[in-house]
Amino acid sequence: MVATPAPVRGPASMLTEKQLTTLLSIEGDVQLKAAQLSMLCCEYRTNLTRVLLHYEPLMAPLRSITFAGLQKVKYIETQLTWLERVIVLQERRGGSRTLPPRELQAIENDLMINVRKEMQESYQQLDVTTKEELAVLRNYECPPKQALVTMAMAMRVRGEEDTRWSNVQVVLSDNYFFTFFISRAQVLLLRPLADDLLEELEVYCSSPDHTPESLALVSVPLAAIGRWLWAVRDHYRVKKIVSLPDPPMTVDERRQMVKRLLNELQIIKENMRSASDELNKLQEQAVRRTVEVRNEYDDTMCPLHDSFEKKTAEFIKVLEGKDVAAEEKVNEPRQEEEEEEAEEAEL
Repeated sequence: MVATPAPVRGPASMLTEKQLTTLLSIEGDVQLKAAQLSMLCCEYRTNLTRVLLHYEPLMAPLRSITFAGLQKVKYIETQLTWLERVIVLQERRGGSRTLPPRELQAIENDLMINVRKEMQESYQQLDVTTKEELAVLRNYECPPKQALVTMAMAMRVRGEEDTRWSNVQVVLSDNYFFTFFISRAQVLLLRPLADDLLEELEVYCSSPDHTPESLALVSVPLAAIGRWLWAVRDHYRVKKIVSLPDPPMTVDERRQMVKRLLNELQIIKENMRSASDELNKLQEQAVRRTVEVRNEYDDTMCPLHDSFEKKTAEFIKVLEGKDVAAEEKVNEPRQEEEEEEAEEAEL
């Protein structure tokens, strides 16, 4: 048999003058404690914010160092892969300076596998963008900094010098975006990217604020465009790595280059490790300080909250016509027994 919950009792039809006086007294206590709780909550949040504002400027540069270092590590590792495979080909041909283009193209194709996969996924993400999501990005009156920087970078990569938001809005219009943006992006890969523009793209992708995941918090289409920019960066990285030196290099020269890159890689990793260690220390300090702030307020807010709930319950009971004083007298012996049992259990 399913138990039926007891109905909530409404206010008593007639309250005595004593009960009304008690209600007014309790109501004043409830309002006072509610105001105190509200004030303490605001003060608590303010102090937590102060802790974050103190540590965030210290941690942000360290995160940037770690993130930018990781991007450099990936680039150097790709360079090493290319050099090591070319050295193997040269050694097979007796140390020849020149190698058949077909064999070099095979290595390039291997390096491009993940790049092309990421490029196709960025095209798919652009293709499934909805008109509603695009309209939100296009109609920003005061675009966030991430949107301004990302769209300016996209316009520069597309070969457009005018990066004003009014021109960006034209590119983000439904007719242009869904008809020409992807096709134009595919054509862009057929031409080389200027060295200064490639450097700008490297700087853009070295910021943790410009990852597709971070951009997705601002706008879904912006994340898709950001992902495309990252894929473009990776595409031209490979193209730059595989470009043949003039004059061609010997095996020993390539080995010296490998040695130099390994040393550079070691320095970058050491810098990343130092930044990561310092970041972990700051994070531990921030967590420890946050716990201290919470404990300071728990000592005040928890008893106050319990008292607030108790007074609210008393108000409801009086409103229902119950005698709060009589119930307290009945509950006192029971509370004393529970306290004695707790003390005996501790002994």
